[in-house]
Amino acid sequence: MSTIEAELKDLKAAREKIDAEIAEANKTLQKTQARLGEANSQRASLLTKIAAAEKAATELEGTKTAGKAERDKVAKDLAEAQAAFDDLQKRLSAELPAERRAAIAGAVTKIDGAIADARTDVGNAQKKTAEAEASAAEAKKKAATAEADFKQAGDDLKNWPKNVETARGQMTKLVADAKAALEAGRINDAYLRLLELKDSLAALPNISSQANEDKLANAFKEKAKAADAAASDAAKAADALNKQKTAQATAEAELKKKEQGRAADLKAALAELPLTIAETPAAPTTPEAPKPPPGKTAEAAK
Repeated sequence: MSTIEAELKDLKAAREKIDAEIAEANKTLQKTQARLGEANSQRASLLTKIAAAEKAATELEGTKTAGKAERDKVAKDLAEAQAAFDDLQKRLSAELPAERRAAIAGAVTKIDGAIADARTDVGNAQKKTAEAEASAAEAKKKAATAEADFKQAGDDLKNWPKNVETARGQMTKLVADAKAALEAGRINDAYLRLLELKDSLAALPNISSQANEDKLANAFKEKAKAADAAASDAAKAADALNKQKTAQATAEAELKKKEQGRAADLKAALAELPLTIAETPAAPTTPEAPKPPPGKTAEAAK
C-alpha cells in the first residue's frame, strides 16, 4: 500500500471516529435538551402554583387583618351596648311595674312568635313546592315516554300490512333467485338462497298471522290507554304544582305582611295596655282667685 493510500485510510478512520463522537454528542445534546424542556415546563408549573399560593396567602392575611379589626369594633360596640342596656334596664325597671314589663314582653313574644310561625309555614310551603315540581317533572317525563310508546305501537300496527307484503316479496324473490342460480350452474349461490328461503318460509306465516295482527292491535290499545293515563297524571301533577305555588305565594305574602307590620302591631299592642301612673294624665285644676291685699276686706278688693 502506497503512502497516499495509507494516509487516506487513516484520514477516513479519523473521520469515522469524529462522526461517531458527533453522533454521540448529538444524542447527549438531545437528551439534555429534552431534560431541559421538561425542567422548564416543571418550573413554569411551579411558578404558577407559587403565584397562586402567594395570592391566597395575601388574601388570607388580609382577611385575618380585616377580621381582627371587625372583631375589635364588635367588642367595643358590644361593651357600649351592654352598658347602655344595663342602664336602661335599671331605669325602666324602676319606672315600669313588673306586671307592665311582663305584658310588653308578652306582646313582643306573641307577635314575634306569629312571625316565626309564618316563616315556618313559608319553609314548609317551599319544600312542598320543590316536591311538587319534582313530581310534575317525573309525571311529564312518563307521559312523554308513554306517548312515544303509543306512537310506536300505532306505527307498528299501521305498517304491519306493508311489512307482510315486504316479507312476501322477499320470499318470492328468493325462490326466483335460487332457481335462476341453479339453472345457471351457480350451485353455491343457489344453496345460499335456499338457506335464506328456509328462514323466510318459517318467518312469513308468523308475520302474516292473525295472532300477530291481534298482538299489534292489543299493544296499540294498551299503549293508548297508558298514554291517556300518563297524560292525566301529568295534568294532575301540573295542577297540583300550580296550586302549591299559589299556596307558597300566599304564605310568603303573609310572612311579608307580618314582618312589615311588626312595628305597627307592637304599637297597637302597647296602646291596649293600661296606662301606668307616670303615663296617667293629671286632672285639670281650677285657678285660685287672687287674694286681697293686706288691710282690705274681700268686699273692698272688689
